[in-house]
Amino acid sequence: MMGLELFQGPVLVTFLVGFITLLFYWYSTRNFDYWKKRNVKYVKPIPLFGTLAEFFIKPFYEVEQKRYLEFGRIYGLFEGNRPCLSVADPQLLRNIFVKDFNFFPMRREMDTGNEIFDKMVSIVTGEDWKRLRTIITPTFSTGKIKRMMSIIKDCAKTLIQNLNTENQKGDPIDVHRFYGAFAMDFSFFFPKLIKWLKISIFDSSVTDFFSEVTLQIIEERKKTGQTRNDFLQLLLDITKEETENPNSELNEQENEDISVYGGVSTEHQVFTNVSKKK
Repeated sequence: MMGLELFQGPVLVTFLVGFITLLFYWYSTRNFDYWKKRNVKYVKPIPLFGTLAEFFIKPFYEVEQKRYLEFGRIYGLFEGNRPCLSVADPQLLRNIFVKDFNFFPMRREMDTGNEIFDKMVSIVTGEDWKRLRTIITPTFSTGKIKRMMSIIKDCAKTLIQNLNTENQKGDPIDVHRFYGAFAMDFSFFFPKLIKWLKISIFDSSVTDFFSEVTLQIIEERKKTGQTRNDFLQLLLDITKEETENPNSELNEQENEDISVYGGVSTEHQVFTNVSKKK
């Protein structure tokens, strides 16, 4: 009887909590020797977060720059317990994205928990990605990009005016905030957890707003026949051209995903970096 009592009440709870904690620790650290075994320099990971924790307290570009200076052009890191390789060598990147692309056709699987974002060309994989890429590639021809220059110039003027206004105050300028408004960006971690728990990492009110506005614009242009020299119009034109092939046609939601989110995913980070005073 005495033996059974040891596994009841607080003792049992303590045992279960300890066991679950050890199991979780093992699961979250089981791959942490991956790069060490392969003699690759790597960022020291911590349980659960891997090497991502630093991104929660410092800007992304600062973390990457520091690691680049410390570990070089190629080093290992961990997204949670998933080993990843950071490559900053131009020649290798060229091989990965162009010359040897047939060996690297698949990207990591990401889930944002948002139905709209999960259909972005930068998120989808496999045949879905190939279909979207085939459709939108013609929109990036030199001639079609030139059609959007007037709009880009107007946006740039607004950006400069906002920066000048802030500069006159004499305080340090958070250019990241301005470029974030000029070109949307996002980053996310733990995609599997997001998918399982159906958690959206984006404010639904924001994504719903852009979705509603974009769909209204599409419907209005269909009704009135009005056109503009913007990226959305280029996608609408491509959609019309591809109507004979049902496998190539963009639906309205994919259209809005690409035009509002996918086309401007990294610009504000680039602008922030080039604006940084050395």
